[in-house]
Amino acid sequence: MHRSGLVEQEADTERVFEYFQQQNVWAARSMFSGIRLLEPGSWLRIEPGRREQTKFWNVAFARRNQPMAQAAGALREVIQAALARQAAADVPVMVYLSGGIDSSAIVAGAYRLDPGLRAYSCIFDLEGVGDDRGVDEREFSRSVAHYLGVEHIELELPADSLRCSLAATIAALEEPRMGMAYVNYRIAELVSRDSKVVLSGCGGDEILAGYVGRYGVAGDRAAMLSRPTGLIGWLRSLLSTPKPTRETIREAILPMFSYPLLDSELDQAFTPDFRRIAGDYRTRDGLDELVRECPSDSAWDVLMYADLKTYLHGLLMVEDKVSMAHGLETRVPLLDNEIMDLALSFGIDLLTDGVTGKIAFREAIRDWVPPEIADKPKMGFGPPDASWYRGRLQPFVRRVLDPTRIARRGVFQPSFIANAIEDHMSKRANRLPLIWSMLSFEAWCESFNVLGGDLGEACTQYQALT
Repeated sequence: MHRSGLVEQEADTERVFEYFQQQNVWAARSMFSGIRLLEPGSWLRIEPGRREQTKFWNVAFARRNQPMAQAAGALREVIQAALARQAAADVPVMVYLSGGIDSSAIVAGAYRLDPGLRAYSCIFDLEGVGDDRGVDEREFSRSVAHYLGVEHIELELPADSLRCSLAATIAALEEPRMGMAYVNYRIAELVSRDSKVVLSGCGGDEILAGYVGRYGVAGDRAAMLSRPTGLIGWLRSLLSTPKPTRETIREAILPMFSYPLLDSELDQAFTPDFRRIAGDYRTRDGLDELVRECPSDSAWDVLMYADLKTYLHGLLMVEDKVSMAHGLETRVPLLDNEIMDLALSFGIDLLTDGVTGKIAFREAIRDWVPPEIADKPKMGFGPPDASWYRGRLQPFVRRVLDPTRIARRGVFQPSFIANAIEDHMSKRANRLPLIWSMLSFEAWCESFNVLGGDLGEACTQYQALT
């Protein structure tokens, strides 16, 4: 778009403000002025003097009760059918294997179709890593590979991987996004050397209620906020449980979307000059729109709807862009139409009980994977950056986020960022999301020459895998 000359390459300051409230930009907005994304489930037709956008798909819940055995059996059938469709290609198809239940099921199902496939895992250098060493799931991915007998290739990322690939990752993404995307960039680089198609387990948590902690909190807190106060209200609550309103549901789930900066931190974090031009967007506003349009009054459904529209959309944006930067096509079988339709018809009790997530999914694939995988709690995939920032990456973090550079940029208060970094380095707080967002933002400003552009010292120097 910028190369067309029709749009100036400028930052949208309100979207920058939005990004630091939710580590993402929602509703097809962009961090570049004058540019919007095509909304998910939509197509756009452009003709001379005419532009028409139509939404061809949206989330529709059709929850109904059914026996667990029936639900699990139906889910197993549609997963097998989806894999048969999505593993079809005129080149070898590879598979990501993180060690979680989603990727393990995809590997197991795809291996049934093609015993010659390779599974790729990303593991991490754990030297000097502290409390977050548990993010490394090598024992689980190795267990799956051994159980199936599949060819297994591991990529161990050293602690300086972020320094070596941040700029290239942000250039591929075109703007800062959520999660530690440089890991996705590196593993895609490795797989692309062997093939041009890879299967990913992305999407399973969002449609099958894998984020068990979020759903438990959402239901409990929404109900709590709906209870009347005072003696009379307390007596009435003994006779009936109030149904949460859309407003109480929004307030219940709002904290789950509010990071890396809290609402109370915004005026401390940004400079007065930037705040004057950044608008008044709040995450509550964006969430309010999603809560209103959700086709269900259930607190769990509202949270799932918001996750699908924001978190999943962000994950897919990252996966698609970093993969295509290497000419690699990532396919996501768990988001196949038939699986989506079936999952949205399951009653919540088939998905989660507030303690365990993906209940029907676990039963569906139990015979495919080792027992420790079928019953494995949700861990989340990501590098031990919290420890790496305090260790071998600390000089890099301090150089890129030096108070003098922050002051020259004019967007953030240098003292606020410096204090956040010190809190993290001293273990007073885990400011990992904020530090990642700041590093990504600096790389974006330099790569795309916005908000001050290159301040004289590049964030990173890319080093290809050897």
